[in-house]
Amino acid sequence: MRNESEGRPFEWNDRIDHHVFGLGTVTGEPRPAGSAGNGRQATWLIQVTWDDIDRPPSSILSSHLRLISRPDAKGGVYWRNEYQNVLEPALRARQHVNDLMSKAYRGQNGDDVEALKEALSREKAVVFDVVEFLDADERGDHP
Repeated sequence: MRNESEGRPFEWNDRIDHHVFGLGTVTGEPRPAGSAGNGRQATWLIQVTWDDIDRPPSSILSSHLRLISRPDAKGGVYWRNEYQNVLEPALRARQHVNDLMSKAYRGQNGDDVEALKEALSREKAVVFDVVEFLDADERGDHP
């Protein structure tokens, strides 16, 4: 997703133009490729799928691309990526809870039960984020 404060020049599904390779579509999250300094803009590495079917997808510096259009709707690949960004913390939290549950009963460490309670609370918060994402998707908020 575009974050204005980070100055990302392109978003998923943006249509771009390259002076040699032609037209293409941004198909990945922009990654920093260089820092800004001395009044210059930061450089970003942009993943592009080219319209020319003979040209494989590639990563290009943002300074070599020109924005042609920015569709309002994001594609399925974009939303699957966003879902993974929400899902992965929930899966990690679930694994942590599972690990603590196996140690909590009559554990050697008296803090095991308290650690389990804290982990369950954290898991509940990240699972709530997953459910919110899925609810938004069902409402059609992820076109």
